[in-house]
Amino acid sequence: MKLSCKLDFPVRKKIFLRLHFVLCDEEFSLKGKIVRKEERMDDIFYGIEFIELHHQDQQRLHQVIRKLELERKKK
Repeated sequence: MKLSCKLDFPVRKKIFLRLHFVLCDEEFSLKGKIVRKEERMDDIFYGIEFIELHHQDQQRLHQVIRKLELERKKK
């Protein structure tokens, strides 16, 4: 996952997060760690790797992303 944030985290340290988000009316609460940092203009972008991802959550996330991809292709 890639996210934009105004906070400047030290990437050299291991930083773990719990991400809460809704995607296509599906709620997710997933653990992740910062694995990459990009600084552009006034924003900082972080690459997040999901960790300890339960199989059920992985399947739900995959289904939602697939649904979004199919909707985009229709446009």
